[in-house]
Amino acid sequence: MVDLTTPPNLQNSDILLNELFEEVQKWEGTLSSRGTLGRGAAAVQNLMQTKVNFRNPNDKLIIVTE
Repeated sequence: MVDLTTPPNLQNSDILLNELFEEVQKWEGTLSSRGTLGRGAAAVQNLMQTKVNFRNPNDKLIIVTE
């Protein structure tokens, strides 16, 4: 179960994603001799490039009047 009271260790997450990317790329490289990324490696790379921004949700509210 996930402990929601402590913030996640983002540096550890980056390390795990890099290791996963290398592992997937290694396994896909043995299956295919082409130089492009396979589906799995491309999916992990997209995860690595994902950025999450936390903002104030009230900034995007539109005032509705009658």
